[in-house]
Amino acid sequence: MFKLCHIHVVNLVLLITGLLAILGHTFSIFLKFKGGKAVATIAGVLFAYNFNFTLVCATIFLPMIFITSCISLSALISIVIIFIVSFLFHDIYLSILLGFLVLLVYIRHRSNIIRLINGKENIIPFGLFYWYRKN
Repeated sequence: MFKLCHIHVVNLVLLITGLLAILGHTFSIFLKFKGGKAVATIAGVLFAYNFNFTLVCATIFLPMIFITSCISLSALISIVIIFIVSFLFHDIYLSILLGFLVLLVYIRHRSNIIRLINGKENIIPFGLFYWYRKN
C-alpha cells in the first residue's frame, strides 16, 4: 500500500540522485575533478523533480538573460531568486538543496564574478544590455 509518507521518501531520493548528478557533472572524475559550472544540470534536475517549479525558474531566468545579455550574471542572479521562491513551494528538501546549490554555483563562477567586476565578461548578442552597448 502506498502511503503519503512514501511521497516524501521518493522526493528525497530524487533530490539526492539529482545532487549526485550535479556533483558528478561539476567534479567529473574523467576531467580530473574539473567539470562544468552546474547551472544546466541544476535546470535538468529541477525539470525532472517538479515541472511547475521549472516553469517558475524559466520565467525568472529568461528575462534576466534579456535584461543583462550575460548568461553567467543571469545564472548568478536567478539561482538566488529561485532559492527564495522555493520556500513558496513548501518543500523543505528542495529549499535545503537549493541553498547548497547557491553556494556551489557561486564558488564555480568565481572567475566569471571577477570578469564581471572588471567589465570583461562576455555577453551574448541579444538583449537590452547588448543593444545599449552597441549604440
